[in-house]
Amino acid sequence: MPKQVTSMSRLTNQIERMFRAINHDFFDDELEMPTITVVPTARAYAHVSVEPIWECGKDVKRRELNISSSYLSRPLELICASLLHESCHLLNLQHNVADTSRSGNTYHNKRFKETAEAHGLICTRTEKYGWSDTSSVLSDRLLDWVLLHDEFREIELCRNVPGLSALPTGNRAAEGGTPVSAPRPNHNHRYVCPRCGNIARSGKAINLICGDCMVKMVEG
Repeated sequence: MPKQVTSMSRLTNQIERMFRAINHDFFDDELEMPTITVVPTARAYAHVSVEPIWECGKDVKRRELNISSSYLSRPLELICASLLHESCHLLNLQHNVADTSRSGNTYHNKRFKETAEAHGLICTRTEKYGWSDTSSVLSDRLLDWVLLHDEFREIELCRNVPGLSALPTGNRAAEGGTPVSAPRPNHNHRYVCPRCGNIARSGKAINLICGDCMVKMVEG
């Protein structure tokens, strides 16, 4: 059984491993490695820095990718969606693609949408932040990827901030990051009908019968 992540050093290492896996599987290792941080940002699930703000040895600078410690209790697929969201910003930054604008780079434009949807995300438009919502609807590609990486289901460390759950949705993101939205259900269990191929998802292990074929669906 894998050890639970209950220390900050192991937590940061775990998120670095998650980033490297996302970089490999969704970006063909094209992304430059950022400096991963885990600090509380109440108004965003995550963010990246526009400029390389970390000096990592002689002539080596890195951008920062932060995952907010305030929201680590979210389901794993939503944490991965935030990492993937920020990875799309990193890709655009590397190629000098302006994917955000307005009020501190919080409005996600169609260039962000194009990059995100080409790399496993589904974007939903919001009035205030543009194509920023990548948590309301998760793609089968991302959900299947999470199911294949059960080794990341170890995070047990979360910073408890009183009253944080009462924050309104659509709060300002940091440097084009992932804005806070309403919590979404966990859909980590995937079921397939062995006869017709219908797919269903659930937040817990349950017995399902395909309504079309009237046969038991199998998890996988």
